[in-house]
Amino acid sequence: MRIILEPLMQAGKDGMLVTGGDGNVRKVYPILASYVADYPEQCLVGCAKYGTCPKCQRSAADLEKPSPGDLRSPDWTLGIIADAENFSAESENKFHDYCMDHEVAGVHKPFWAGFPLTNIDYSLTPDVLHQMYQGVFKHLVGWCQSVLTPDELDARIRALPPAFGIRHFTKGI
Repeated sequence: MRIILEPLMQAGKDGMLVTGGDGNVRKVYPILASYVADYPEQCLVGCAKYGTCPKCQRSAADLEKPSPGDLRSPDWTLGIIADAENFSAESENKFHDYCMDHEVAGVHKPFWAGFPLTNIDYSLTPDVLHQMYQGVFKHLVGWCQSVLTPDELDARIRALPPAFGIRHFTKGI
């Protein structure tokens, strides 16, 4: 990614001439503003330990707390990576272990390091499959199944009115 986006990094620092739809030429400074990826790739790109939040500093065990955690930042992530390199200069395993102990996936130089005006943690967009469906919908269904009897839940599902584009479970779930 660093090699592919190198021209964008340079253009973000020095600017580049771009012809607009009106025919005028303007100097623009493009930045990396959005990165669309599924949850596993978000963890990889943001250097977040898999199973943790790619946007905050919470450990996997603390994700269920009701208050939000401190947000990740490029400086925080790069600081942990630098500390890990200083702590474990002689061993790649120690580097990896240090990073994992601090909820960071150990990458020596993330591709986004050095991009002007870029916060990769803000750039990551939500992942519908892993974060919305599996994180919210499955949780709600499981909660409903624990609160209601199977017959009561099926009766309520069957009672929902049909809607265009939505599957209607006439036999319950």
